[in-house]
Amino acid sequence: MKTILKVFFIVSVSALVSHFIGGCMEFRMSSKEMGSYYEGYPKPELVSFAFGGRTVHYAEAGDPTKPLVMFVHGSPGSWSAFADFLRDSVLIANFHMIAPDRPGFGYSNFGKVEPSLKKQSEFLYQILKRYPEKRAILVGHSLGGPVIAQMAMDYPDNVKGLLFVAPSIDPALEPDEWFRPLLRNFVVRTFTPISLAVSNEEIIGLKEELGMMTDGWKSLKKPVYMLQGDKDTLVPMENAYYPGRFMPDSLIYIQLLSGVNHFIPWSHPQEIVKGIHYLNALP
Repeated sequence: MKTILKVFFIVSVSALVSHFIGGCMEFRMSSKEMGSYYEGYPKPELVSFAFGGRTVHYAEAGDPTKPLVMFVHGSPGSWSAFADFLRDSVLIANFHMIAPDRPGFGYSNFGKVEPSLKKQSEFLYQILKRYPEKRAILVGHSLGGPVIAQMAMDYPDNVKGLLFVAPSIDPALEPDEWFRPLLRNFVVRTFTPISLAVSNEEIIGLKEELGMMTDGWKSLKKPVYMLQGDKDTLVPMENAYYPGRFMPDSLIYIQLLSGVNHFIPWSHPQEIVKGIHYLNALP
């Protein structure tokens, strides 16, 4: 009986969310919204190309002759999670910035989920391949964290450093949330916004995906800049210490932010900018 009530509750909430805020729950920026958002600023270029039966979509801004920075969003999300960074005058002048839509989000086949971190890594590598002369600073927020870690493990020659922002990287800290299997129920899924359904499919298998990365951490030799808030209720702050189990302390810089929650890209963007400059200054 309790399970039936839980299903009924989720269906009801999902239906209300979908009805009242459906467009907002796509977590992506329309052309009209983009025009308004970047009014008075240089507008990022939107790039799309095909790979493996999918569409790779990303926004590009800054100086193409400068060091490369790739921003990877969490779950759910899209490149627009980093829209402010792509109009920051200092970053525009000093960096070449790209912000992709991960598979299933934004305009990278919205709704077509890809739960494999290895395949997401390969997907985003197709963008880095376009700039073979550069080693990128990878910035990953939340679930974007394990994605950039996997990229550094798979394609080390294309990566200069890793900036983790409240990352979900420790498999032991991934919660077993009772409602996630219920969201796969056909009825519930019908009323669930697409971005949330894709997010659920990513997160429900994340613990296993993270477990498969253990050996990769042992061989990772890239500098790490870790940003984590001590009031994060979505990703336990202990995640910040996970790379230190496998990597030498000399490669890791940890910046704990007092009184800060999970949403660092919006509440404390200056801390991310500091991390980018820190990694860029390294040899």
